[in-house]
Amino acid sequence: MKIIFVVALAAALTAGQAYALCVASTDVTSTVTPSDSSYIYDFSATNGCHGNDQPLLTDFFLPYFSDAGISDIVVPAGWSYSIDTGDNLFDLANAGVIEFESATPLGYSFTSGFSYTADYTGIEGPFAMSLTTNGVPSTLFGDPMIPGSPDAVAALGGTAVPEPSTTALLAIALCAMMLGLRRRSHHRRPTA
Repeated sequence: MKIIFVVALAAALTAGQAYALCVASTDVTSTVTPSDSSYIYDFSATNGCHGNDQPLLTDFFLPYFSDAGISDIVVPAGWSYSIDTGDNLFDLANAGVIEFESATPLGYSFTSGFSYTADYTGIEGPFAMSLTTNGVPSTLFGDPMIPGSPDAVAALGGTAVPEPSTTALLAIALCAMMLGLRRRSHHRRPTA
């Protein structure tokens, strides 16, 4: 009886709604993987569902800093990329943009397979996503990881994120120092 009620309730809530059960957000996400003396950046673009007025994703942009050593740019099928060093979309010193453009506007979608190699570990940086809803363009901004080159760090006012191995080594060193101090304090004898 409970199962029938839940199924009936779900059917009533979703009747006439093409995207009622979709919960994905609209975003660009990234992961950074160390590789020898460089870093591999993988990006995914998600155009979440928005009911009956689904925006169409046409392209997205990431900041481009020429000192980041970006190379080996890869895009999934149906997408292209271009670098415009003169486009200061993000209003950042010494920055241009990398534009990733879809051959056809995409509705509700999750697209992965965007990547490049860079010389620096990650720093939180902006993205811009171009969307069109019922013919009206809009831009969404967010903050995936981008290469933390000297120009990027200066423009964004942040610091590069340390590698997990560096953080682990610092934590181990701190624990060893604390243990050494503790042992030293236990071995001291009171003097009279």
